[in-house]
Amino acid sequence: MPRKKIQTGYTASAALPESKIFGGSPETDEAFNARPIMDCHVGGVLVRDMPLLTQRLIHMDQTDEGFVAKNEGRTGVGATVSAEPADKAVQERRDDLRAQKDPRMARNPMKDIETKYTPVGMKGKFLRSGGETNPDYELVKDANGAQVKYKNMPFGIRPIEDVKDRTAEMRERTASRLKGLTREFKESDPGVPAAGQ
Repeated sequence: MPRKKIQTGYTASAALPESKIFGGSPETDEAFNARPIMDCHVGGVLVRDMPLLTQRLIHMDQTDEGFVAKNEGRTGVGATVSAEPADKAVQERRDDLRAQKDPRMARNPMKDIETKYTPVGMKGKFLRSGGETNPDYELVKDANGAQVKYKNMPFGIRPIEDVKDRTAEMRERTASRLKGLTREFKESDPGVPAAGQ
C-alpha cells in the first residue's frame, strides 16, 4: 500500500534561516586577524607567522604569554632549565636555517669548537662519552685547564699523518678481507664464473 504524503502547510526554506557560507579566507577575515592570540608567541615565533591551520587550532594556554599568565604568582619550586652555550648555539643554527640560510654557512657549534682548538697539522675529533676514550687522541684543555667538550663529548686531537696512516691501514685490511671472502665463495661453489668470463 503506497504511503500517503503529509501536507505540513509550510515550506522548508521558510523555517530555516539562510546559512552562512563557510570556508572564507582567514587572511581577509578581520575578526580572525583581530584576535589577541595573533600577537602572542609560541617558542618565540609570532602566531601570525605560523601556518593557518596552526593559527586556527592554537589556544592561549599554549602560547608563551599564556604560560607566563598561568604561572604568575607561583614560586619557583622544582627544576629549572637554563640554556647552556651549546644549546644557544644550536638555537642560533636553527634560526639561520629557518631564515633560509645555506646550511654550510649556518652556525655549527661543533665546527666552531674544532676550528678554535685544532692546531695546524692536527686532526680534531669529538670522542665517545663515558667509558674509555680513544687512546690515540690527546684530550684538549682550554685556557682555564678545563676539558673542552661539546655537551658530554670530549674533544681530542691527533696528528694528521697518523690519521692518514690509520685510514690507509684500514683500507688495506678491508681490501684483504674482501679478497679472502671472494676466494672462499668461489671455492665453495665451483659453478660461479670467474670475473670477466
